[in-house]
Amino acid sequence: MKNIILVLVVFCFFSFKADATKFREVGITQKQEPVPSEYGQIVWYNLVTPNIADSKEFYGSILDWTFTDIVLRGQKFSIIKHNNVPMGSMLEIPNADASIWLASISVSDIQEAITRYTSNGGKLLIEPFTVSNTGEQVILEGPLGEKIAYINNPASPVSLVDNGPNQWIWTELWSNDTTKSKAFYEKVWNVETSQTQVKGKPYWYFEKESKKVAGMIPNPAEGTNTQWVPYVNMIDVEELHEKLRALDVTIMLAPQETGKGTVLIFQDPNGATMGVQAYSNYKVGLLDY
Repeated sequence: MKNIILVLVVFCFFSFKADATKFREVGITQKQEPVPSEYGQIVWYNLVTPNIADSKEFYGSILDWTFTDIVLRGQKFSIIKHNNVPMGSMLEIPNADASIWLASISVSDIQEAITRYTSNGGKLLIEPFTVSNTGEQVILEGPLGEKIAYINNPASPVSLVDNGPNQWIWTELWSNDTTKSKAFYEKVWNVETSQTQVKGKPYWYFEKESKKVAGMIPNPAEGTNTQWVPYVNMIDVEELHEKLRALDVTIMLAPQETGKGTVLIFQDPNGATMGVQAYSNYKVGLLDY
């Protein structure tokens, strides 16, 4: 396996911060539904990438995704769609050292969410900004350097258990200090955690009102930062594996049967980590290392 370095320097987020007003010009017309809780669900993913053309070509070749391009005062931005329904976006930051998937979590009050996050050891990276027809958003950093976003009135609600092929199904924290991460997210999200084991290795669930909303494992990628990793539902994981091998990308976990569907984890050509799972009728993306 190639030596994997997943470092997205903070300065690229601050360069984004300076241009945050650009996003007020973006219009994504979907029904807005407020979520009355500290943690609703993940409703959107942004790919921050140093080369948006390369990223679109790559993901378009392996997933049934299409893209709608928007230029905001010279900055490249693209909406990711599946079956013509918006489900995410890409933002080009040319100075970024690597690409990264940034999850957006629905909350009912952005300012209250920021206060919870920062008072418990998190950091505010980008001041709140509003995207037309999407809602108020903010980008934050957890105590171990992991990046995440909050959004109020999400434009495109995404279910973590009901999505079809090529859509989001799960997210997982790869933590370099699971004890610290557990304590932090229990406080800032007002969730509970439960621990189980997969073939003798620990796995944690973050749960809201008895519903599993995210997972956590000790970071399996040696030498990398703590990060949130998204999962996509994939009918034929072996076929995708062959496509990825032909593209010569880094395979972090070759296809493995978990008892909850075959799982594959890879890095895109610019370094963003993604998992896929043939999840069928299963309800969570549970890894098997």
